[in-house]
Amino acid sequence: MILAESLIFGLTQATLYLIIFAIGFVFLLVTFVLGELFEGVGELAEHLDIDFDHDFDHGDHGLGPSILSPKILSVFVTVFGGTGYIVTVQFDYSLLGTSLIGIVSGVILASITFGVVSWLYTQQSTTMVSPESLVGKKGTVSIGIPRAGIGQVVLNVVGARVTKSARSEDGEAIEPNSRVTVVSVEGSGVIVRPS
Repeated sequence: MILAESLIFGLTQATLYLIIFAIGFVFLLVTFVLGELFEGVGELAEHLDIDFDHDFDHGDHGLGPSILSPKILSVFVTVFGGTGYIVTVQFDYSLLGTSLIGIVSGVILASITFGVVSWLYTQQSTTMVSPESLVGKKGTVSIGIPRAGIGQVVLNVVGARVTKSARSEDGEAIEPNSRVTVVSVEGSGVIVRPS
């Protein structure tokens, strides 16, 4: 094993690549741990009906993960540093040669990681329901709607059970277990009419 003797910032080439690898690996671990932690906080807030945007990592806006997400970038940095170290130690290539090999290896593995993460993202189902998607949906009154009052309806939207407070369109009472159709959305509740 021959180590490159060129010094960069007072460090050997191999040491520099090892530091880059360590920084990338630690950052990768931190993004996975904190990403899961923050997604858990977001899911808890959503469950408690707290309006909380928990898009900490994806940068996706519903379209999938970003190629520049911290997880993908940390894979690139980790592979770049690790490959640079191995090539330096095993083959004693110049800084330029090891950097090029590290960049190509990092791009390839980060691209593969991005492809796998994107595919996994498409396999997730979502229970997010937009208010507009409720209009026209049929449901069942779970808590009777009194005259000029508020009750509750259960709707099946995209395979998910959605419960909403409801008022009747004409202000008349609607009995429990009656079938209804959503005619509009008002705040966090819906306006319904008997089906």
